[in-house]
Amino acid sequence: MKNISRSILRLAIPNAVSNITVPLLGLIDTAIAGRVAGDAGIGAIALGGAVFNLLYWNCSFLRMATSGLVGQAYGRGDWGMCRKLLMRGVVLALIISAIFLLFRQNITGIAVWVLSSDNVFTLTSATATYVAIRIWAAPAVLLGYATQGWMVGMQKSKLPMVVAITSNVFNIVFSYILAVRMDMGIEGIALGTVAAQYLALGIWILGIIRDRVLLDTIKEKRYGGSTVDVSYSSFIKKNIDIFLRTIVLVGVHCAMTVFAARTGETELATTACLMHFFMLFSYVSDALAYAAEALTGKYIGAESKDMLRAMIRKLAIWSLILSIAATLGYLSAWSQFLQMLGASSDVVTNAEEYIYWIIFITSLSFMAFVEDGIMLGAANTRAMVMTVWMAGAMGACCSALLWRWDVMWALWIGFGVFMIMRGVLLVPSIRDIIANK
Repeated sequence: MKNISRSILRLAIPNAVSNITVPLLGLIDTAIAGRVAGDAGIGAIALGGAVFNLLYWNCSFLRMATSGLVGQAYGRGDWGMCRKLLMRGVVLALIISAIFLLFRQNITGIAVWVLSSDNVFTLTSATATYVAIRIWAAPAVLLGYATQGWMVGMQKSKLPMVVAITSNVFNIVFSYILAVRMDMGIEGIALGTVAAQYLALGIWILGIIRDRVLLDTIKEKRYGGSTVDVSYSSFIKKNIDIFLRTIVLVGVHCAMTVFAARTGETELATTACLMHFFMLFSYVSDALAYAAEALTGKYIGAESKDMLRAMIRKLAIWSLILSIAATLGYLSAWSQFLQMLGASSDVVTNAEEYIYWIIFITSLSFMAFVEDGIMLGAANTRAMVMTVWMAGAMGACCSALLWRWDVMWALWIGFGVFMIMRGVLLVPSIRDIIANK
């Protein structure tokens, strides 16, 4: 048990590094777009990126449903089932990718219609071009999700970090060469992203090929078949559960932006900037959630209740430490952080009224991320769906009651209730996992 913290950090730190590269890449792509196409280019990248964040975020079940089941098979030493789960994730990713590509024109058309402005035809055209090109990377992205879930379940964290760093670096290089050096503009940035995502897929494939567990199960030289079967129907049901859960998360984040936009430009900019605080915290917290997925699945599969209980305690401690660090950092330097984001003086002044809500949410919602990881590791997806919908309903009710008083306060209070209740409502399920597994 002395090595539990070491195991947590061994899995969490590489994933934290991987997660941090995501917003960094977005900032650099935005800078390139601004150089080659001005404000219209920045808008096209921002809106086009939002389309794919929405599209791919709803497909995150390909990673989440795989990791917990694989982790349990790993804990049992059931290498045959580890292989089967990878194949099932790959097949599902290919089917969804084929649907995306088959209806790519519809997706592009809907995106342009939603994001279009009667007064900004250049922005609409640039966004359409960006979306139409990037959609061709769907197979690489979705196969990467399935593969990453398998790697997390197999207790492997270095390869995902290598993939994230390498693909993001080459994304920047490809986009710069194509957009700036070859003067391809927005098309060059989109093509650079597509090329980098297929490069990432190539690295995933090489990493899997080098994995002896997978090769030996395929060759059937060292390991036998699976001892505990996970049916296709059960696998699909868990993917559907996570999809339904993700809809709520996406809806909440979209609601924050949509309703803030209706109150004014300053309020929209303030909300967008403050949400960066929360997203930065969530990126790091998700690294602990990945560790929770892997280790929970491993200890449940190995039927090691003592190790599971000790691991959950350690995760709670590390989550609390992270929450305290984030809270102190935001309290001491929130205005400087906003200025780094390029926020105007009006936004900084306006943010002072709401910044403490972000700090409050950060300090009290830290367990929701880790609890999600534990639930995924236990493959208890149904409880996740029920609790997130209940938390969403509670947050929506609070916002509705306060709406006529002040829209912005209603949004932030509702968001805070949603995040805090996500953690509170999962506590009984976590206790059941410890008691029954």
